[in-house]
Amino acid sequence: MEAGEGRFEEAAGMKRVQFMLAFLVCLWARCLAQDESTEVVPVGTLKLDALYELSFTPDGASLGVATYQGVVLYTVPNLEQTRSFPLPGIAYSLAFSPDGHYLAAGTCSAACVWDFLTGEPVATCEGNFGNVYTLAFTPDSRHLLIGTGEGTLILWEVGAGEPLWTRKAHSGSIRGVAVSPDGTLCASGSMDQGILWNRSGEVLFTFPGKAWNVAFSPDGYFLAVGAGKVVKLWDTAVGFCYRSMWKHTGCVWWVEFSPNGRLLASASLDHTVRVWNPEEGECLAVLSAHEDSVECVRFSPDGRFLASGSGDGVVFLWDLSALLSGGTWPLNQAFPLERRRPHSHGRRALATGVFPATLASRKAWTSRRGCGRTFPLSGRARPSSATSAWSARLPSPCLGCTGPVIPPGRLTGWTNA
Repeated sequence: MEAGEGRFEEAAGMKRVQFMLAFLVCLWARCLAQDESTEVVPVGTLKLDALYELSFTPDGASLGVATYQGVVLYTVPNLEQTRSFPLPGIAYSLAFSPDGHYLAAGTCSAACVWDFLTGEPVATCEGNFGNVYTLAFTPDSRHLLIGTGEGTLILWEVGAGEPLWTRKAHSGSIRGVAVSPDGTLCASGSMDQGILWNRSGEVLFTFPGKAWNVAFSPDGYFLAVGAGKVVKLWDTAVGFCYRSMWKHTGCVWWVEFSPNGRLLASASLDHTVRVWNPEEGECLAVLSAHEDSVECVRFSPDGRFLASGSGDGVVFLWDLSALLSGGTWPLNQAFPLERRRPHSHGRRALATGVFPATLASRKAWTSRRGCGRTFPLSGRARPSSATSAWSARLPSPCLGCTGPVIPPGRLTGWTNA
């Protein structure tokens, strides 16, 4: 018996070794496949004395550059100068309102807003809060989110010229702010942490570690964060880190989603821009023409072009058609990431079995008008532009499930329909 048991254990051990070797080979092959990125070459180049931020106009016809003398506009794709908005000092940041009516720029102690069509100054938000390194308009173009050098976050009403609220958000300078596409969430990032806020200025979640820049996905479900040398995707409903993408060898200064959410770009101290598939975490392309730290990266509104700017004042314009040639979807059509974990909204909220079944309640939402409410694990009700679908492990296939919805919006009991 003992000899037989020994042979059995030896055979079992060999199978475990074979399994581990096969797993390592598959993992190695996957890593090699991720490194086989598509070659993308710049189609336009601009050399300036200095630059601090880039941003496309909402119509995609021009590229705005924040310089040491103000904001300068260049045509796309020829990069020929057309207009300028001078300032007495450095423009550290800039932002265009979604309706194309305003242009905002951050200076050493203020945020200045112009009427973009006439070029006339509209309002100025001033204070003893240091350099304004980052700005973002809300989707309705009425408010401006301002991140300051001494860690203060301000939501400012442009028309009234007054702040709606002010929060001492971070211990250091705020390097990145963002507003969700539906306008209900705000995010800020600094070297101490990242913070997710609601529109009223209340903290919802904090994301530990460095957050040099932040960006919402087009559906608002994820927040991309440049966290040291890593790009992280955080779930905005539950504060969960969905994915970490490791490839950069230097700090990630900037992150940006494409308009349809299919691509995610990151700019780094290692002189490169990486373009990712956020769904799979794969690096699709490495843009390596820069010879200095890449400070900023922006997608054009139609998703075709990517602009990158480095610390030595060089701007490259990249045509991403080669990356997008395999798809048949419109470049500016939002496409939500697929869920493979507990989640309350999207195409699949809890995918734990091979027999996915939808869970829905007419008390919770309706799909007739294409809008409804979603319910994260925290119980915090969220508006959504699509009906939510849940999946669960079931002993056998079924047609559907129902479950009561109990305030504050938690789906607690499941039964076969």
